[in-house]
Amino acid sequence: KKNLQIMPTQKPYMNVVSRTVDLLQLRRDATWSSWFMLYIGGVIGVYISFWVESYYFKAAVILLGVCCGYTVFDSFDEVLFEKRDNKIRVFHDTLFSYLLGGNLDYIAACIDEVESVSIEEDKSRYSGTGYIIRLNLQNGYPLALTKYGIHCNRGEVDKLVVTIEKWIGLDE
Repeated sequence: KKNLQIMPTQKPYMNVVSRTVDLLQLRRDATWSSWFMLYIGGVIGVYISFWVESYYFKAAVILLGVCCGYTVFDSFDEVLFEKRDNKIRVFHDTLFSYLLGGNLDYIAACIDEVESVSIEEDKSRYSGTGYIIRLNLQNGYPLALTKYGIHCNRGEVDKLVVTIEKWIGLDE
């Protein structure tokens, strides 16, 4: 008997957007199910608003439906490794910051401070196992590339770790 998990939202951990000598750019966009839940929240709000006569209350119900859909929305994660500036910038954007232009806040570290790259399993009771890639810094702090565990194939996570290690130069 096989343990089957249905993961319709499974995407790569992060996509390599750009890879040059001076820049490695990784990005993870929100899954289609997040956009669908946001849409369903709005549709439910519109449906309920048909039964209400006050325009203010209709607007409030539609907004509440969209906000409920937003609560299950993924974040947009992006990581920039820049050798020219010796910086690593980790962006965790939400839908609102994305709509306002994105990349409003980030965490920074120096590339020279990275000692190793590790994978941490994030076990969830309901959704299975997710993975978090962490950059282990010299000062003892880990820098996570995403906010939470991403459900994807372990082989893809391993390939991304190898890509990061080769680009930084840790494999030498």
